[in-house]
Amino acid sequence: MLITGCANYDDWEPGVTQFKGFGDNLDLRSTTKMEVVGVGKDDIHGILYSIMSFKGYDLEDESNSQIRFYKRNSDFWTNALLSSRYDGKVYDRVTINTFKIRDTIKIQVGVAVITNRGSAFEQVTEMTAQSQEVHDFTKGILTEIKENVEEHFPESEVVWN
Repeated sequence: MLITGCANYDDWEPGVTQFKGFGDNLDLRSTTKMEVVGVGKDDIHGILYSIMSFKGYDLEDESNSQIRFYKRNSDFWTNALLSSRYDGKVYDRVTINTFKIRDTIKIQVGVAVITNRGSAFEQVTEMTAQSQEVHDFTKGILTEIKENVEEHFPESEVVWN
């Protein structure tokens, strides 16, 4: 995943959920969240494994409410700007939070760039809503979840937040 560009933070005001920059305004609330009704959490996790492994990501960690995937970042500029002397490798991390409330699974996707992965010196640079490309990536993951749920569980309901 290539991560470039930045939002214009001069246009941000407290309580506002949109940034101007990189083309269209990004609505931060609707880009990274959705709710799925009528599907089990294990089924959602299975769909996530399938989607992320197809994109070349490996499973990093899993708990009852969070799944993290990682992949080596291949972008020259990201590696040049964020790598360290300790470890010159930079990784993309996708964190997907899944919370079950009654029969609803709430899903939220976050993207970060990681240096010194797995060490005491690990540094996390959150990238969610930083550029149109990250917006499109997170929206794409949620869209794939929606398509898989609708295909395999036609009686379910998917709601964008």
